[in-house]
Amino acid sequence: MFPVQMAILLSEPDDDFSGGEFVLTEQRPRMQSRVSVVPLRKGDAVIFSVNRRPVKGGVEASTPCSPATA
Repeated sequence: MFPVQMAILLSEPDDDFSGGEFVLTEQRPRMQSRVSVVPLRKGDAVIFSVNRRPVKGGVEASTPCSPATA
């Protein structure tokens, strides 16, 4: 297994604060970073890997996928 974390949105975006998107940035060697945006509403959760993650097609990747602030 690989380490994972979960983020749960406890407040309502646009009512309690501005924003509400969870942004993940994957940094890849000799390539542009890949960004994934997950829009969240109150009560939604997102589970993400924090250290190493499985990559289709071979050996375990050593490229972290870490949250970034918008």
